[in-house]
Amino acid sequence: MPLFASVKDRTNGVIGCVFEDDPDGVQLTDELKVLDRLKEIGYEVIYPRRIPPGTKDLTAVITRFKQAGAEVIYANCMPDTFAVFFSQSQMLGFKPKLILVSRGITAAGSPDPFGDAVVGVVKDLQWWDSYPYPGNDWIRANWDRISGGLFYCTFEGYAYAWMQAAIKAIEIAGSLDKSKINDAMLKLDFESATGRVKFDPQTHVCKGVPTLGQIFKTPEGKWKINIVWAPEGSGIPTQPLLFPKPWS
Repeated sequence: MPLFASVKDRTNGVIGCVFEDDPDGVQLTDELKVLDRLKEIGYEVIYPRRIPPGTKDLTAVITRFKQAGAEVIYANCMPDTFAVFFSQSQMLGFKPKLILVSRGITAAGSPDPFGDAVVGVVKDLQWWDSYPYPGNDWIRANWDRISGGLFYCTFEGYAYAWMQAAIKAIEIAGSLDKSKINDAMLKLDFESATGRVKFDPQTHVCKGVPTLGQIFKTPEGKWKINIVWAPEGSGIPTQPLLFPKPWS
């Protein structure tokens, strides 16, 4: 919402929403009331209802967005659905100023399937190596060597943080006994590669630090992501949003 609010006055105020008919889509519309929140910011919301998983033709949806003049798109859908939406949008000449996609570009490898037109798209990040937390300097320095040059899928930091947490819990437990280690998990309170690790005693969940990143390509042709929004107080450095999105 802060990102949408920050660009609202630089657009015509019309936003199109692409939500999949799955648990995430239901939560966004029915529980989190995202459509109402967008309207509170001042947007005119174009919402053609939740899209059934596996839909291969979104031209009617895109045409509706285009006719309404939507300059902002919020997509929360699986990668195959976003691939359909993104490719058919280009075919129909629909080129909004901002596309924010959640879940739609998450596979390890790179944004290559979407081509250079994906430059400027904003995606949700659960982790990135520029988070200023312990361990990320090691990941950043060693990732190409241990992965063979793979692009992050935004969860690599958690694999490192899980090991950090396990080591801390063993130290607190002073034992390799599983029940003692399990009890020690609720006593953890430290900075990991993903941020503060402190488990909720009721849910046994430790919240991460979500950010938003914008996709770019270096002059050498390598994909990169710049963090353009981070929660206040997180200490995560951000870079200016490239707006409007460039189209190739």
